[in-house]
Amino acid sequence: MNETPKRKLTVEVIPGPRAAAPDPLARAATLLTSETRVKEVDYDARVRAAQAALAEVVEDSKRILRAVEVLWTARGESLTKLSYVDWASATARRSA
Repeated sequence: MNETPKRKLTVEVIPGPRAAAPDPLARAATLLTSETRVKEVDYDARVRAAQAALAEVVEDSKRILRAVEVLWTARGESLTKLSYVDWASATARRSA
């Protein structure tokens, strides 16, 4: 009997590390700077893609700015007064 040798292959799938959520700023930079060596590049499409990638960052920035403006409206005068305090002198007097 001339039998063809048989082989058994066992494959184990090991999940890799989960990819972190892509950084929108890094993605936009990559979109704008990729393919710079290509002669005919649709710059408008790349700019639109970068704008879409940055949309989340822009909305986040607007929300942070609104929160800062609310804080400044409520506490701006107090914060300005605190900025004039000589903290080194105040600390030295307290420890003396």
